[in-house]
This record gives sequence, structure tokens and C-alpha cells, in this order.
Amino acid sequence: MDKKESIKKEIWNLHRKADQNRSMHGHIKDCYSVLSRIILGYVSIGSAIVAMLIFAKISDETQFWIGIASASIFIIGLIPSTFSFQNKILERGIAVKQWGTWIRTASNFCNTEIDSLDINIALERSNEVIEDYKAIMNDTPTISDSQFNKLKQKHLQKIEISKALDKKPFTKIRTIKKNLKAKSDKISLE
Repeated sequence: MDKKESIKKEIWNLHRKADQNRSMHGHIKDCYSVLSRIILGYVSIGSAIVAMLIFAKISDETQFWIGIASASIFIIGLIPSTFSFQNKILERGIAVKQWGTWIRTASNFCNTEIDSLDINIALERSNEVIEDYKAIMNDTPTISDSQFNKLKQKHLQKIEISKALDKKPFTKIRTIKKNLKAKSDKISLE
């Protein structure tokens, strides 16, 4: 195998892993964002309802349940700040951007740049790209072992759905998922 082809193969392998990392961090960020919005909605709507009920003539039993609801609103309202949701959303968002930038750099290097370079310069440039990959791996938050396989599964499903959409862009996503699952179920794991 040609040396440049070997370099490309190595970079494309890192590219695949970087794309997976980007997807995983994006999914984690989206989960924190949705959870944060749900809590914010619950606290906002719940607070408004409880505030309106202050002026209502209500029985003692109903007042007790309103007090419980009010306490739950307060407690749930503390969750995002206690668990630093905004920081987690921000750091995962930064990770997504870093991986996206690296992926564009790696794609450009493998698709156009490497072919026009002398082999020694290509080796130096590939080492820079690899070092950038390692630096991003060190800078970005880790993905726990308990999340990894589930997130990898989601990433690989996303890729398969995307490929199916390329072939049949007017097919509903639900239909594509169903067809891919049926096809996957037919293939036995070895």
C-alpha cells in the first residue's frame, strides 16, 4: 500500500471515531437541554398556578396539596443549578464544535490536501492532525461506560437512516426505522 494511502486510512479511521464522538456529545447535550426545558416549564407553569391559587377560597385538604405542589416546584427548581445543567450543556456543545472543526480539517486533508504534498510534508501534516485529535480527546468531557454502547448504537442507527434517506428521500423516518430493524433482525449476530 502506498504511504499516502496508509496515512489516509489512519486519518479516515480517526474521522469515523471523531464523528461518533461528535454524535455522542451532541446527544448528551440534547438530553440535558430537553431535561432543563421540561424542568423550567414545570417550575414556570407550576409557580404561576400556585400563585393564582393563593387568592382562591379552598378547603384545608386542597390547601395541603397545593403546599405539596409548591414544595415540589421549589425542589425540582433546584435540580438544574445543583447538577450544573447549563455547564454540562455548554461543555458538550463546545465538544461538538471541536469535533466538527476537526472532522472538516481531516476531511479536507484526506480529500484534497494530501495529494498535493510531498510525502515528508504529508507525514508532518498528518502528525499535526493526529495530535489535534488527541488534544480534543483530552479536552472534551468523557463519555461514561454506561452511556457509551447506547450512544454508539444511536450513532450507528443515525448513519444507517441517513444512508436509507439518500436512496429514498421521500420515505418516512418511521418506515425506514421499521425496515432497517426488520432487516437487522434477520441477520444473526456472529
